[in-house]
Amino acid sequence: MSARTITLVPVLLAIATVARATSYPVRYLEPNDALLALSGRVPELNEDCRVTSQRANDPRSAGIKGAIEVKCGSEAVQSRIRTALEALDVPPPTYRFHIAVLQGSRKEGPNPELPPSAGKALDDFKKVMAFKSFQVEAETILQSDRDAESQLSTYAVELSLDRNSGSAEMINVRAFKLRGAILQGPGDKASYPTFIETSFSMKKGETVVLGTSLSDQQARVVLVTALP
Repeated sequence: MSARTITLVPVLLAIATVARATSYPVRYLEPNDALLALSGRVPELNEDCRVTSQRANDPRSAGIKGAIEVKCGSEAVQSRIRTALEALDVPPPTYRFHIAVLQGSRKEGPNPELPPSAGKALDDFKKVMAFKSFQVEAETILQSDRDAESQLSTYAVELSLDRNSGSAEMINVRAFKLRGAILQGPGDKASYPTFIETSFSMKKGETVVLGTSLSDQQARVVLVTALP
């Protein structure tokens, strides 16, 4: 009986790294904005991971804006994502605005006492527009980190901030609206009239002057001051 030689061929077993999916809640940023910011801080996110973002159906009830799900094989990358998101997803800064609605006239008359920034802005406006007197109709302090509204006597003001653009020093007001707080018009056609609707950028301590003509002798002027 002849002997047989059995050769054992070593088999290399490749152990594949198992990709693990982790869901990260996003509380303050929009999920897509958070994902875009993360891509800049964690380059591996676009190379080695599968990522999806989802906005919550009802962010107010859920207590979060949405979530980002990341499927990566590297725990080190997941750790970097976690750290970066904690640094990015923070409460937005809160700004305070002094808002005054005035009626301007081309006739001589008294002028109101205003904070220095608002007073200087109004003086510059008087020189350009040739108004000689002003009377404050309503004023308020509005505090906002994104969207806010308030009623000022017979007016209502709405303000919306864009916190995803600009710089740390610049406040971008995406939408500002001054409208009436009393319905006008007949029956089911009644509506709240809009007097001013615009957008602008400003720094803390600055005053923006907005205006609309009431007649050739009068104007409605709004002073918006970003308080320091």
